[in-house]
Amino acid sequence: AKNVQKKDPTLAALLLLEENRLSDSIYTTNIKLMDLQNKKETILQAKINTLIEQKQLLESMLLPYNYKNSQVVAKIITNDFPSKPKKKLIIVVAFITGLILSIFLVFFLEFLAPTREEETKQ
Repeated sequence: AKNVQKKDPTLAALLLLEENRLSDSIYTTNIKLMDLQNKKETILQAKINTLIEQKQLLESMLLPYNYKNSQVVAKIITNDFPSKPKKKLIIVVAFITGLILSIFLVFFLEFLAPTREEETKQ
């Protein structure tokens, strides 16, 4: 390039102009690159913030008091042998209940007997 500058000054001027254009182009490209990096950072930050908010919302929805209607109070206790109905007790209770009801029915019919006699006399 120094040989060209010595031989022809117009070519040297053209080379200087081209170097200026290239340096201006590199400068503007660097500025655009920094702007794009800033935009990228702001977009990433905004997206990260929205994702964090969504994560917090989902975590709050998954808290135990949001989905649990009941809780286990104690372990379930089971017997090794099932309980059987007590047949003798059932028969005795049925007999006594039938006896009491029959006696009550007899007294009730005796109470109604005088009113039947009065109806038949008229």
